[in-house]
Amino acid sequence: MREIATQKEVASTLKAIIHSTDDAISVVNEKGLHIIINPAYTRLTGLTEEDVLGKSPTIDIADGNESMHLKVLRTRKPVHGVRMRVGPNRKEVIVNVAPVIVEGVLKGSVAVIHDVSEIEHLTEELNRVKQRVRHLESKYTFEDIVGKSRAMIVAKEQARKAAETPATVLLQGESGTGKELFAHAIHHASKRKNRQFIRVNCSALVDTLLESELFGYEGGSFTGAQKTG
Repeated sequence: MREIATQKEVASTLKAIIHSTDDAISVVNEKGLHIIINPAYTRLTGLTEEDVLGKSPTIDIADGNESMHLKVLRTRKPVHGVRMRVGPNRKEVIVNVAPVIVEGVLKGSVAVIHDVSEIEHLTEELNRVKQRVRHLESKYTFEDIVGKSRAMIVAKEQARKAAETPATVLLQGESGTGKELFAHAIHHASKRKNRQFIRVNCSALVDTLLESELFGYEGGSFTGAQKTG
């Protein structure tokens, strides 16, 4: 009796875990009949326990593709990253299914189903973050400045010295002379190379804002200014 009670406790705990996850999950037995789905599955597919439990895993397939549950039961091998449509709304999903094997005996299979639109949204967010990170990284070093003239050698020596100080550096020169290249190199050679690299194009700022952009300002000194300066 104790063993039966323990098995029921394990089954109850397992079901509670499956129901608590935000991932859509469906479980079938060795005969290929649904025995468990969770609320996330219902939200994703639009199918309820009444629609699914005790029925074939083909019940949720909307595009006529092979059931991955049945494939896994047949081959006893997991499948990953299968794209298909499910439910009455033909929701596009990615399915991962693994066999449930206990002491060498196939007991069924479990599927984890992911919303493609959510994955695409997260991918877009990740790409945007990567773009911002790349924008805040210094790309060039002094080794990338290949000029051999006396003036260029002197400029590089002065820039290296500037990189050794914590002071703000203002680079002046005509358009196209490599000011941004030097700015990258100075940042990369400084103790702050692992911190954010902020480029300021002075030619794009009006004179009245240039000084405050470079050296700060008193809080509230102009419209839109932060109170902290």
